[in-house]
Amino acid sequence: MTNFPPRSRDGAFTLIELLVAFAVFLILVSLVAQLVANAKLLTNNANWRLEADEQARFAFDRIGLDIANMVKRRDVDFLFQPAAHKGSDAVYFFSAVPGIGGTASQVSGLSLVGYAIDDDYCLRRLAKTQKWSDLQTLSYDDASGAPVGGVLTAPALSDNDFHVLCQGVFRLDLYFLLKDGTYAALPMRQANTDTAPLVGRKIGEDGRGLMAVGIDGSGAPIWRAIGWGDVAAVTVTLGVLDSSNHDVAGDLSGVAAAFVKAPQIQAPGTSQVMPAKLWTLALQGGGGNGLPARVRSSIRIYQRTFPLDVGAKL
Repeated sequence: MTNFPPRSRDGAFTLIELLVAFAVFLILVSLVAQLVANAKLLTNNANWRLEADEQARFAFDRIGLDIANMVKRRDVDFLFQPAAHKGSDAVYFFSAVPGIGGTASQVSGLSLVGYAIDDDYCLRRLAKTQKWSDLQTLSYDDASGAPVGGVLTAPALSDNDFHVLCQGVFRLDLYFLLKDGTYAALPMRQANTDTAPLVGRKIGEDGRGLMAVGIDGSGAPIWRAIGWGDVAAVTVTLGVLDSSNHDVAGDLSGVAAAFVKAPQIQAPGTSQVMPAKLWTLALQGGGGNGLPARVRSSIRIYQRTFPLDVGAKL
């Protein structure tokens, strides 16, 4: 019978050694997991930023194309509504771009174009096909400046010709550079009838800008529609969230309200304060504190200026 030598206990691991090895293993796993999580977060942040950039670029390209093809006549109606819905501006004008809907007789390359923010804080675009023969022009009573005949009204956001242009654009603001060098929240020079009655401006009964073009027999100004004629350029500012953060943001009313409008008037030669700067300061000052931290840190602000060339008697 063969006798085996007794086993030596020197080659075995003690319980303490096993516990130490297990603890080291857990630490290494935790470090690797943290590295993976950080890498994923960095990747997500980069993807969210790229998506927000793409949405802003697409919105600006579309707005720029519509403005470039705008019907540039002072007698053609347009409608600007400051803080129309969800704190954002809305604007409607005629542009020589293809539209949606309409009959075969209306396919003429002319559309009523509009931009507004809907109840879900998404940017919607209207492109409603029109006939050139139905182009709405403005006529005003000489004495009162009241509109004569039908004027352009804002279509409901439920209109079938509205569509979501950019889901992540939750705030829209328009600011106007006027031909006299003034920045203004309204697309018209301010009334100054005391010193220059023939170049006075006022807001008519229908909310449109009017210009004094002469005086009647009693010495009262004769008012005519100014349209875009006072405007040299339009500055469009957008607040954007990528689709992932937009879906989890919930109520965006707080941050939308924190994005205040620029001053009503900024005279030429003064230090200009543009909407993008005010919105950035609002975020830094705590605007949108009710939002999740991830959402708040993902809000992007974009601004672009589009030149106009609409004739006007100044």
